[in-house]
Amino acid sequence: MAELKLGQFTVNMVDMIGKGGFGIVYGGKDTKTGKKIAVKMIRITTEQDGHDAMKEIKTFDRLTEHPNLIRLLDFHYMNRAFWMIMDFCDAGDLDNYVCKKNPDLAVTLKMMFQSACALAHMHESKPPMIHRDIKPANILLFKQSDGKLIVKVSDFGLSKLANNSAATALFTTVAGTPGFLAPEVFQKKPYTFSVDVFSLGLVFLAMIQHTKGAGHLFPRFGKIYSCSKLCYLYLSMLRFFL
Repeated sequence: MAELKLGQFTVNMVDMIGKGGFGIVYGGKDTKTGKKIAVKMIRITTEQDGHDAMKEIKTFDRLTEHPNLIRLLDFHYMNRAFWMIMDFCDAGDLDNYVCKKNPDLAVTLKMMFQSACALAHMHESKPPMIHRDIKPANILLFKQSDGKLIVKVSDFGLSKLANNSAATALFTTVAGTPGFLAPEVFQKKPYTFSVDVFSLGLVFLAMIQHTKGAGHLFPRFGKIYSCSKLCYLYLSMLRFFL
């Protein structure tokens, strides 16, 4: 594929690694360092497309760095498209890893802990930020030099900053992925940051059951919410002692 000058990076585009309504994600290499990077291309065909792309870029800009959040390294506008240069996660995502690799419980718990820490960091930022699309496909896996995997929460296209504290913020726009939505979202009721916690609980359940989704568990939403909330709070507190 072509070599592109994108901001401070000159990227040798290697292959397409993802495609959807959000745009296209390519794998590439920085020609200066040889480091692998991911490039998300968002085609701008309407004014709303431009607004959505800038919103995601600004969301990245407001997030302070965290080891379990994907980083935006640079961005560039060219040929009626925004190009976002990000960390490259070479081990896929939870959607495929948990189902195919069937990791042991210790690895699964570690991934749960890291995912909860990333979400807690977003919720505790100033101003607090809600993700609104927590699902296995948006939790990427990065292989460290020692071979160990760490998770990186990604895709902030539906994220939103709160004007006040996370405890009192209310949202009304329906956003997210079917199968990982809290009941109040698809019922079009006002909702709080707790919907992220609910979605994370469904992700945990999918990880434990080695399935790609938990939509078949809708009748047990109440129990799942209670478990996910307790797990989230426990893991959020536990990180201060590790």
